[in-house]
Order: sequence, then C-alpha cells, then structure tokens
Amino acid sequence: MQTRLFQLFREYGTEAIELGMGTNRYGFKLKSHAVKFATNEDGRIDNFKEFKMAQRLQPYVIKVYEVSESGTLLVTEYIQPFQNFAELRDHEGKIKEILRELSAVYLIGDVGISGNNYGNWGVRVGTNDPVCLDFAYVYDVSSEIFLCPGTDCKEGIMLEPTADFVGLRCPKCTKETSFELIRVRIGKEAHSKEIGDLSDEAYVLEKTNTLMTLDPNRSPYLNRIQ
Repeated sequence: MQTRLFQLFREYGTEAIELGMGTNRYGFKLKSHAVKFATNEDGRIDNFKEFKMAQRLQPYVIKVYEVSESGTLLVTEYIQPFQNFAELRDHEGKIKEILRELSAVYLIGDVGISGNNYGNWGVRVGTNDPVCLDFAYVYDVSSEIFLCPGTDCKEGIMLEPTADFVGLRCPKCTKETSFELIRVRIGKEAHSKEIGDLSDEAYVLEKTNTLMTLDPNRSPYLNRIQ
C-alpha cells in the first residue's frame, strides 16, 4: 500500500517524505503538513478520534485540519518528533504537567515517559513547549472502562495514571493495567458513539476550492478574535 502511494506521488510530481510506520497508520510529510494514512479499521478510528479531539486538547497536541470521509487520511500540522529518549527526558517536567492537567478530564495512552514513546512528542517551531503528536488513545476519565477490574474492588474505584503516565493503577488494591488492555475492552460501537457525527463540528467539503461561511460553533477560534 505504501509503495503504491508513493508511486502515485511520483506520477503527479508531488514530493513526499516518509515519516514511518505506526501500529495502525503510516505517516508522510507533504510540504509543511503531515498526513496519517490508515492501514486498517483501527487506523481509521484513530484518525477520526484525533480529528474529534484536537480542538479539545489544544494547545498540547498537533493541530488537525482535515480528515477524509472514510477516515483513511488525516491532515495535520507537521512537528519534528523527538529523535531519542534523552530529548523526551529533557522535557519530562513539562510533559508530566500537561498530562496531569489533561488527566482531570482525559487520559491518553502511549504518551507517558517511556523509551517507547519519545517519537510521540516534539516541540513546536518557535517555542520550547512539548506537543503530543499521537493522541488517538484518548478517553474520557468518567468512562466505566476506567473502573478497577480487580476482584477486591467492588466499589467502582476509578483507575489513576501511574507516576510516569505509562500505565494505570488502582489507588485501593494497587493493581496496575495498561492502556492496551483498556482499548481491547472497547468495542467498535463504543468508538463510534464517542466519535459521533463529525459534521456537527466540522465542514463537509465535497470539492476543491470551496467557499464556506465560517460558523463559530465549528470554528471556536472566531469567538476569540471578535
């Protein structure tokens, strides 16, 4: 699939730079934008979730501009990811501060302080502020999926992030679990319900060079510049 994709770029004279392969998506850079190409159904769900959540998580995540109707393509701003764990550790304090603030409402998997996650963070040009590049595993903390599954916890104890934000821990029985196991417990129907109808908060573009009247409900930044 990736080979055919870059073959098409060459046929149309478009310069694209490969950014690498993730679990469910493939990334490439087009000029100043990054494009996440879904390789399976989970990747399409990830694209829809990032499109849905980007506005809610600003300015701590990359800006997301467009998603295709099928969810196959997601267009975002491009930010150079950290190249090693040392770069992530240089910004550890600020990253933990961001995740601590977000954890009052949302929990995000695969973004904690770990040698596996440094490529999911970067710094926006012109600032020294870390920005999350991959936030598809984002969940509302009030969801029942965050109730401790331990047999000793029958009182609806909510799981909390571990100190490094890599996993989840029950404050009562101290049992730890991973975001991967949490995701397995979520069915496609739950994902669809969480994503909802994206046309309620975005613009449907059916052709290029379309002139749209901006709606403050879909473009909340308009309220800040009035």
